[in-house]
Formats: sequence, structure tokens, C-alpha cells
Amino acid sequence: MHAVMKGSYQLTEIDERNLRALMSYLRVPTLRHRASQYERQIDREIFLSQFVRWAHDKPDLTQIEVDQMILAAAWQVNLLGIERDIRRIDKMQEEKVAGRATDDDGKKLKFSMTDVELINAVRTKHEQAQKTLASLMKELEESRSKRQKERDSRGHSLINLLDAWRD
Repeated sequence: MHAVMKGSYQLTEIDERNLRALMSYLRVPTLRHRASQYERQIDREIFLSQFVRWAHDKPDLTQIEVDQMILAAAWQVNLLGIERDIRRIDKMQEEKVAGRATDDDGKKLKFSMTDVELINAVRTKHEQAQKTLASLMKELEESRSKRQKERDSRGHSLINLLDAWRD
């Protein structure tokens, strides 16, 4: 296998092809727009790193698959945000149950039905986000797998044709 020198790093042809494809994916306006919408730097970094992690070794993505990965990376950030909310709610719940939470007048706050409803709503939102992300990733994997099988079968057909011609 031929290797290409890039600076002090040595890239194989496959690595170079993957890198070129990844760079083209990163220039997609939808990706840049979505990343710019995150107010928190950490959310932007998670979004981009998740996308890169999923796309870095896939130089053959269709535009629809790139869009699906962008959407999946956004759902990953959403899921992590919901998990942050759950941790905050759990902490508030612990404070109220332990009797450490007080209002502005110094009265101890009690755990209310509204608190229970909030916790249930956030946990339901979390479960739905997990299902949505899993569904997106499954759909993406299935479409790529189907496309790769079709490409492989075309290659096998050509090989079979060449074998038949040779015989």
C-alpha cells in the first residue's frame, strides 16, 4: 500500500481519502449552521466531535446519510442536555427530601406533586430522545449496509462475468 507523507505524519491512501471526505462533510452548510446554534461551547464541541467520530472512516456517505449523521449528532447533544437536567432535578429533589432546600423566607421546601410530574416528564423526554437517536442510527446503518451489499453484488457479478468469459 502506498503511503503519502503529510508534514510529519504518514497517511495511507485510505486515510487520505477518508480525510478528504471528512473535510468535505465538515463544509456542509447544514453542519456548520447546526453547530453555530449551540450557545454552550461544550455542546458545540460534543456535536462536532460526535459527527467526526461517526463519519471519519466513511468516505462514501450520500448527502442524505450526512444529513442523518448531522441530525443524530444533534440528538446526541440533546440527550446529554436532558441528562444534565435530570442530574439537576435529582439534586434539587435530594435537597428537598433532606430538608436543606429553603425558599426566600427561609421556609423548608417540600417535595410536591409538581416536582414528581417534572421528574416524570424529563425522564420521558430522555427515553424518547434515546429511542429517536437509536432509530436514526439504525436507519443509517441499514441504508449504508444495503448500499454496500448492492455495490458488492455488482462487483461479484462483474467478476463472475470475467470468469465466464475466461473459461
